[in-house]
Amino acid sequence: MMDEVEAVDLVRWVQALCPQQHIDRLTGEAWFEVLEPFDFEECKAAATVCAREKPFVAPAEIIAEVRRVHAERLASLVLYEPAPGEDVEGYLERLRAQIAAVASGRSVPEIARASGPRLQLVSGGAGLRALPPEVEAVVGGLRHPARSVRCPLCGAREGFSCHYSDRRVVPTGAHAERVAVWAVQRVVCPACSAVPGTPCRRSPDESLRQPAHSERVQVAEREAA
Repeated sequence: MMDEVEAVDLVRWVQALCPQQHIDRLTGEAWFEVLEPFDFEECKAAATVCAREKPFVAPAEIIAEVRRVHAERLASLVLYEPAPGEDVEGYLERLRAQIAAVASGRSVPEIARASGPRLQLVSGGAGLRALPPEVEAVVGGLRHPARSVRCPLCGAREGFSCHYSDRRVVPTGAHAERVAVWAVQRVVCPACSAVPGTPCRRSPDESLRQPAHSERVQVAEREAA
């Protein structure tokens, strides 16, 4: 959570990054109203990233970048198996704590580690079992919008999550290869100017393993946030 003093500090940081951006006495208050739910340090880092691409930085762009970083961190999230005798409310409380800790870059709280074997995060598709509705309600927001296209790596159909070779579902629902294909369909690449529907072009001194530059993926994720 950001407080009013931090919001003003963030505005000053953005003004230092973007000297031409208009700032007045109400900017800090207005940004506080928008950014209060977010962490100051994460927003400051996000503003810095945004300023590398644009001469001005808006709160919406900061939020989109924070969410993109959260999704990237959560890509490695593996949920834990409920402890014996643990009720649904207790499990969901620990699950939310685990997700919040991983997304923010903190270590997973001990309360979220007190468990037995890992829970296989699976949903939909042949041979896979669905998550309980209570768990799906918590983790559903982690799903990447790239699930709207077919995955070229694992073959997951539109609307279904990607899965690893052992049939565990990718926590965000989409492999990096799928995200790249999705980004190609959505936005112009700021790195090579490839138009939507056209894969990115590689320069002679560049190693491009995906059909989209990372900058293009970032733009697509910000717009989808």
